[in-house]
Amino acid sequence: GLDLAYVEIPGAEPPLVLVHGFTDTSRSFSLLAPHLSGRRLIMPDLRGHGGSQVGEGCCVVDFAEDIAGLIRRLRLD
Repeated sequence: GLDLAYVEIPGAEPPLVLVHGFTDTSRSFSLLAPHLSGRRLIMPDLRGHGGSQVGEGCCVVDFAEDIAGLIRRLRLD
């Protein structure tokens, strides 16, 4: 039920989900994205980072579950 903010750049499948490190945001991929032009990119802000909600927990398991939920919500293969 946590609402994650993410940036999506349309392009060819399969999509690439780019996950930033702790204390960073999806903006950390701004220099990389041009080198991946033509690919569909999904760049979420982890919970408590950037534009995403904080939520209850803030450990690696919580982040992984959030990313898995986003992948399911966007129906990514």
